[in-house]
This record gives sequence, structure tokens and C-alpha cells, in this order.
Amino acid sequence: MMPTSDHAPSQPLHPIPDAWMAESPETLIVGDGPFALALALILNAGHIGFESLMAAPAPLASGAFPLVLDSLQRVFLVAGTHHCIADLLTARAGVWGWVERLSVEREYHPVAVIFVLRPETGEGFISSLALALGLDEFDQPSSGHSVVRMGDPLKKMLTTADRTARRDAVTHQSRLKADRRYRALMRLRTVGVDDTGDSESMRIVAASVLEVFFEREYDLDLFCCPPSHPNGNVVRKLLNKAVTGSVTQEEWEELLEKLSGS
Repeated sequence: MMPTSDHAPSQPLHPIPDAWMAESPETLIVGDGPFALALALILNAGHIGFESLMAAPAPLASGAFPLVLDSLQRVFLVAGTHHCIADLLTARAGVWGWVERLSVEREYHPVAVIFVLRPETGEGFISSLALALGLDEFDQPSSGHSVVRMGDPLKKMLTTADRTARRDAVTHQSRLKADRRYRALMRLRTVGVDDTGDSESMRIVAASVLEVFFEREYDLDLFCCPPSHPNGNVVRKLLNKAVTGSVTQEEWEELLEKLSGS
């Protein structure tokens, strides 16, 4: 067991499911509704709803965390009708939060993540989800992420899951840091810290961000704090203003505030 609780004091807690205490799941289904529950039953998998996942796992009375996710190998994230890409990314981060507390290897515990999308989900949604994960597309099972649809035969879903390599959180973060879009946004944040008031530096990094998001500027929503789209509109407006050299220091700080820290 992990010796002490390390959750933030203000973060809500959720009890660790009794079924996990009895037997560490190899497969975990994240989602609400009949499809997620049925998939958990068919696969004899662990299950947790989105709202519960957003809380931190509650430690035992001793303050220790039981290592009930030590056997976890793959996670199916089942999208609901109302879920946007930001919701799926938040849920994926929630999975890592639980894994890091409830496994020996913590952030180095490798897991395969399979997004289960609704049958009507368009290719544009899938492409944007891949981009947010630092991928060009979902044909790289070595990335640790895959996509299936609810209408797919169970055999296809399981075959896709088996083909998806297990990767840990550290590996994922390393891939993101190597992605050109993340690098451009990191340079933008650095200018905000190191070159306060330098309009030429602001202009250069703003232009580089717009360049890597050329013809896909709305994907900037994926890198903004909630509410992602309104904040994305502010970021796009201020980036274009910065390119002209007319952005103020207050506006630049507002731009940085709208961006997520990931």
C-alpha cells in the first residue's frame, strides 16, 4: 500500500469500489449509461462513472492507498452523448490520477487507453482528439491510444484493444512535449514570463502558434481552460492582434490565462 494520502485538501473524494478491493481489475470501463455497464459486465471488468473518476480515490482509515490497480492493463473510455473532446481528455487525466495513487509504479504504470465513441461521431472529432493527444492520427497503436465505436462488433473492439500498446503517463507527457503544437504553445508561455512587454517577441511566438494551427485554428480550443470554446475565441483574437504588434501586456496576460497548463 502507498503509505500516505497525497490528494489536494479541497479535492472531493470517492470511495474505492469494493469490487476492486476484492480483485484488482485488469480492464476498467469508464462511463455512464447502459452501454458502459453492459461492457463492464461482458468483460468482467471494473467500472467507474465519469463524475466519480473526477474525484480523488479516498484513502483507507490509516491514510494509505490500497494498490488495487496494480493489475490494470487497459481502460475503455465510453463517451456519452454530451461529451466533447475536453471531457474525454479530462477523464483520461482522471484515470492517471487514480492509477498514480493505486498502483506501485504510479505514473510509470503502463495502460492502454481505448476511446469508445458514439456511432455517429465524425472523422473531424476523431482527428481533433488525436491532435490533442499529440498524435497525427489514431493509426499508431504504439502510442497507447486507440478509437472504436459503440456499433463495432465486440471482437473488433477487443482486437483493437489487444493491438494498443500500454504506455505510462511519463511517456505520454514526453510525446506531448515533442509535438510541434505543444512546443509552440510552450514558447508562447515562456515569452509571457521572460519577455514581459517585448512586443516583437510576442509577435514572433504568436505568429509561430498561428502557423502550426494553420487552417485548424479552432483546434486551439483543445488547449484552453474550460469553457474551452469561448476561451479559444479569446486566444485566437489576441494571437492575431499580437501578430500586428498591437496587443497590450494586460491582453497578453489574459491570453496566457485562457490556455490550459498541460
